[in-house]
Amino acid sequence: MAVMERACDFFFKHAAQLSGIPLRMADRGRRQFPLKSARDAAEEHLAGLLQAKQILPAQVLIRVLRGVLSHISEKIVGVFLADSVKRFNGNAVGGFDVDIRLFESFADNQAHLFAEAESDASQLKQSLAEARQLINLLMSNHPDNYLNAVIREKSYSALDYRKVVAISEKFRDSSDRLFGTFGTRGLKQNPKKKSLDTLIKRLKDVS
Repeated sequence: MAVMERACDFFFKHAAQLSGIPLRMADRGRRQFPLKSARDAAEEHLAGLLQAKQILPAQVLIRVLRGVLSHISEKIVGVFLADSVKRFNGNAVGGFDVDIRLFESFADNQAHLFAEAESDASQLKQSLAEARQLINLLMSNHPDNYLNAVIREKSYSALDYRKVVAISEKFRDSSDRLFGTFGTRGLKQNPKKKSLDTLIKRLKDVS
């Protein structure tokens, strides 16, 4: 949620600057209307940012929105890479998946802007590619598919393998505990964990 809150700040400052509103006045107005959650804030500020369409040409607004969504994508990946994050589980990944879906839905709903600018509507959603592909990889039951060059180019082309290694080493799925609780040699290893371990080992070998 901290990522969402920082993203809201980013949205708010962009919207204020594009509208010609001094940031001090905008901040004062913002404090008068506290929002219940970071996700609500994201929705409200995204809508506010679109009001700049009354001032900016569609092509310029598209570039601004792409920059904002790219910033969000980088921040999400940055959370997983942060030194303060020692480990995370599937619940955390699922939470980010929900947040990214919100932004993807927003991007899909801006198709009219691209029609006006005669541009490709997929450009806006593509700004979220790194975060989306990372979440897809972590949610996959076969993360070692990343090692396949064809699959990697098709589904994970925005991911840096060094980031994949660093983040994958922190991932601890809740099912891991079920397979390792009793320490019995005869227990079958979690297939996803085995796939993830293979991915980490192979990527480390080439680094």
